[in-house]
Amino acid sequence: MSTGTSSKSDHEDSAELGRPGRATVILGRRRLLRGGLSAAPVIMTLASSRVSAGGCQTASAYGSLSPSGTRTSATTCGGRSPEVWATINNSYGPFATNTPFSACLKPTLANDPSIKKVITDPNGTYDPVARHCLAAFLNASMTPVPLTPASILSVAKVQAIWTSYVNNGGVFEPTAGIKWDGPKIVAWIKTTYS
Repeated sequence: MSTGTSSKSDHEDSAELGRPGRATVILGRRRLLRGGLSAAPVIMTLASSRVSAGGCQTASAYGSLSPSGTRTSATTCGGRSPEVWATINNSYGPFATNTPFSACLKPTLANDPSIKKVITDPNGTYDPVARHCLAAFLNASMTPVPLTPASILSVAKVQAIWTSYVNNGGVFEPTAGIKWDGPKIVAWIKTTYS
């Protein structure tokens, strides 16, 4: 049964139906609103975030999703960003802060700076991919338990990403046919930070 309010709404909607293209929008909106609580899952789906907090994924899983896809994962990463590593003064887990970059990632950077210099990078001298790969390397190197699960981003995987990026003109291929440039690599590595 319709109420006075519903009749008024239907009348206003029928006036809108005369406009081209508006009929579908109005009818769809009315059906959604009349659905009441049954529409809650639809609304929740529309409002869901792109990246789930605390979840992380392998590069191939992350790379195979469309830009508008929702990324969810049961795995939790607890990695530290370069900014967090920069606040640590004594050592980075098993590495002294004055350890040369080449002891972690190859090929090395010009003049083989210390990992502390690359991580802190106050002047923006180093490639952001170098900073984030180094942070990911340190996260994966922590003992006895890495900050990032090896199934997501192991030491060997970080080294392979950096080597590929440097040797292939700034490109890494997480899975066949998908190529990431520096900003995409950094965006994915950031998902492994807590």
